[in-house]
Amino acid sequence: MNITKTIMTIGIASAMTIQFSACKETQHENPLLAESQLPYGAPDFSKIQVTDYLPAFEAATGDLMQMFTDFTGMQQPDASSLLKARGL
Repeated sequence: MNITKTIMTIGIASAMTIQFSACKETQHENPLLAESQLPYGAPDFSKIQVTDYLPAFEAATGDLMQMFTDFTGMQQPDASSLLKARGL
């Protein structure tokens, strides 16, 4: 059962990646990656296009992986070093 779910998840992720990379249009600023002036830093949802999601996901996972790398590289983590690794 779990192998079926795993295979389906990989298939869906592959299909989404192909779809996103095939939808290249004119270059514009990605509202998911841009600094927002809206309340709470929310992106301008009216400007989001389908092609904006994959770069935003890649950026978010890259930041998360860097945070984990910083965390696991610590000899003896404490509260202040954890906050520092998160950039807080």
